[in-house]
Amino acid sequence: MKLMEQRRQDKKEIDPIIQAMHCTRLGQNQQAFALLRDAYRQHSDGLQFLKAEPIYDPLRNDSRFEQLIAQLRFLTSCVAKVVVRREDFKNRSRLAASF
Repeated sequence: MKLMEQRRQDKKEIDPIIQAMHCTRLGQNQQAFALLRDAYRQHSDGLQFLKAEPIYDPLRNDSRFEQLIAQLRFLTSCVAKVVVRREDFKNRSRLAASF
């Protein structure tokens, strides 16, 4: 925690995922959930490992964790639809070029 405080004083931003990991490890679950919500709002890359990362095991039985996972599933399904649509567009372009 001293490192986190020192970086805050240096005005360097720390990814909320990293902070949430530290808080979870220290048993500060309330703070960890607040940081995970921040990470969600900031679209942090580390959220992709949330379901598999063992450090979050103490949070898994909490309904807030389930809600966060459900929100992430919604986002990933939206992203998957965009990727599929881009692929469909590429396929259409190839088809049109072949005529």
